[in-house]
Amino acid sequence: LRNSGSVLIMLDPEAPISVVDLTANHGLEVTRDYLIDPTSHVAPIKDNLLVPRSRNALELSQVFFPGSAAIKASSQYSGPGNPIPLAWTSPSSFLQRASDEYDLDDDRAQRTVGSYSIGALLKAGIDSEQGELQFKLGVIGDSDFATNANFLSANNAEFFLGIIDALVEDVEIVAIERKVVPVRRLILTREQARFIHISAIGLIPILLLLSTAMVWWRRR
Repeated sequence: LRNSGSVLIMLDPEAPISVVDLTANHGLEVTRDYLIDPTSHVAPIKDNLLVPRSRNALELSQVFFPGSAAIKASSQYSGPGNPIPLAWTSPSSFLQRASDEYDLDDDRAQRTVGSYSIGALLKAGIDSEQGELQFKLGVIGDSDFATNANFLSANNAEFFLGIIDALVEDVEIVAIERKVVPVRRLILTREQARFIHISAIGLIPILLLLSTAMVWWRRR
């Protein structure tokens, strides 16, 4: 960063203080709490954030983040440039200290509900003396979305490589064609998961019962 370079930092909630301070000193603050999104997540885990096309800068159909911190502009930074959100939650999301111990009805009045950035890109402005871009910093509040287990799920791979592309400004290594074996994973919203669950328990048996009754009625 001091030598006008580009850096991508992927953190998780409760990240080391030293790394949090590093990003804050260069314009992007990482919260130490988990983002919870009751209306847009991979059911049934509400901190497994699901980001649709309308809420990511690359306009990818779906990207999901299994346990993410929030990213915001740092009050410790007074240099040039404004953070550009890369992905953000729905307006009903909030921050929670522990990802596995939240209660949607507990302490609701003290929560700050709203849309939070999951990742952001800061392009520091032109230095008047050097006449060039000072640095580019990308920070994402979740590192698990790019692990081997999740990289090929939804559009996670395209999101990760798109951010790298933005940081290096489309150098040749990013332009190499990627040939990977596609892995198909079904990602459902809360309503879709509930419909499938209800259908498996009640709808299919009812249809079988009706078809059996119709056959019996015709043969009697």
